[in-house]
Amino acid sequence: MKFLKSVGKALQLHKAYRYVQRKRKCAPSGREIRVLFAKINREGDLPLTKRQAALWRRTILRLRYMNSNATLAAEGFTQNNIKRIRIVLNPIIPPNAPILMCMVKNDLERIKLSVLHHRKIGIGHFVFLDNGSTDGTLKWLQKQSDVDLYQTTVLHNTNRRIGLFSRLVNHYGLNRWYAFLDSDELIAYPGMETKPISALMQYAKKHNYTTLRTFMLDMYSKDKIFDESFSNYYDILKENRYYDTLTYQETIDSRYGISVKGGPRSRLLAEGSPQPELTKYALTYMQKGDCYNVHRAFPLHKNFTPCVYVLLHYKFLPWDLERAKQNVKAGLHYLGAVEYKRMLEGYHDKRVETFKNEQSAELCNSEDLRKIQILSEMDNKGHG
Repeated sequence: MKFLKSVGKALQLHKAYRYVQRKRKCAPSGREIRVLFAKINREGDLPLTKRQAALWRRTILRLRYMNSNATLAAEGFTQNNIKRIRIVLNPIIPPNAPILMCMVKNDLERIKLSVLHHRKIGIGHFVFLDNGSTDGTLKWLQKQSDVDLYQTTVLHNTNRRIGLFSRLVNHYGLNRWYAFLDSDELIAYPGMETKPISALMQYAKKHNYTTLRTFMLDMYSKDKIFDESFSNYYDILKENRYYDTLTYQETIDSRYGISVKGGPRSRLLAEGSPQPELTKYALTYMQKGDCYNVHRAFPLHKNFTPCVYVLLHYKFLPWDLERAKQNVKAGLHYLGAVEYKRMLEGYHDKRVETFKNEQSAELCNSEDLRKIQILSEMDNKGHG
């Protein structure tokens, strides 16, 4: 199914929801956010002016209408627990290429893959926020000539990350494109071998989009989901080259926009279990009043754009079984890492031994992505 054509109806539903939400005063109080901004740390390695602080205060106060945990975002922004490790002097950042921003902890192999891949498609500047890596990630990033490197001791939490990234965006500036990614995600689109990422920005400009919607395309191997028998060397791209083409579904969420769910993870979950949200807005042209948010663009009216690229999602590598267990133990992810709990239950109950089945496709080059039913054509007129 191509880009949903009922955008007008979705906008009406969204406006109605916002109206009812405000009338019933069901949004969380903004008192704690105001208190945090009253005590804001405007100094440090990422200083900001009073005017900038006031702008972000208004933005995060508005964010609470969509995100009930916006107070944690305010904590991340106001406490400014970010230390600069190294920066690139006088970086050359192409105007049509985004700055890639990523938070990472102990993920050396995937970070190497991410930097090398995104360099190839035209990204020339990276901003990494390290969260206490001890596996060599920090050392490797320090050696890269196109990487600005920061570190924070704040425990990783999705909502705190919103505040931390917002503080970095304030430093690097508004009115430019950013690519907000996790360490296990790679931007991919048909023709990327010869077409740089600036083509996506040109497409967005042509259609007056300031965000470009995407979804996480889970990549998996032909073997067991978490094959713990691997040797010391694991070729991520070669081994995890399979993906689903038919199991992803787009639906209208009357509150937040277009939702994508499904994929191989749904085969691990018990029947009737909630499906994880896969929609993301990784590529965003940040303007005054905008705020990075994980699965929804903010302000919410930006949520209705075609899906013309994917995030290759390498979540199922051999060592990710242990990572999933750690996430469950820490409980810092959404609803106490409930998605990881359900995934591990399905894995241990052996609901499926491997994700690969008769509808799996093999990713040999970027043109294979056209097999995905919900992916729109970038060169189409209108919405595809």
